[in-house]
Amino acid sequence: MKKIGLFIIVFVFASLSMSAIATEINTPEPFDNYVEKYKYRFAEIQAKYSGSTRPITEILRDFAKDIGRLEEEFRQERREDYETYRHQIQKNQSCTNGTAGKRKVCGGPTITCPADTFLVENESGVRGGGTYLKGKTNKSLSWEVVKTGKGRNEGTATVHCAYEDKYVSVKIEDELKRIKKLAGVE
Repeated sequence: MKKIGLFIIVFVFASLSMSAIATEINTPEPFDNYVEKYKYRFAEIQAKYSGSTRPITEILRDFAKDIGRLEEEFRQERREDYETYRHQIQKNQSCTNGTAGKRKVCGGPTITCPADTFLVENESGVRGGGTYLKGKTNKSLSWEVVKTGKGRNEGTATVHCAYEDKYVSVKIEDELKRIKKLAGVE
């Protein structure tokens, strides 16, 4: 029975030493907030030109210009919203060495960014005693904690992931189409 209890304590301690914490920072504003803001503005532009008696070429030119300005305003505002978003992942690792004069290397778990995101180089790294960065790609970070001599070192790896530009562009165009459809402008 004592062996089982000791095993459980060791397992829980090991689990805590490699825990991962994921945090959403500057989560993009919900799409519905933009629908409320822009749907009526698109509808107003359509209403402005629907009863006009001006020549059709002038109406189409001015309508396209006004719609284009509003679309660009939406794209810029929404892009800023998506570009400030960060998905932060933190993982802890400890390395305990029971032998004086010996070197022990404890590999930290590789941290990988979720789909449609990339690793933000200057916002990601490792810290703590004996912590070393093994490598970074545009999607992941590899690291380790080293303890030389008897004792324990602890380290933390932090990765910040941001949306990829292609994902943001596709998402914004999809949202723009949805808003225009809701406003009756297609």
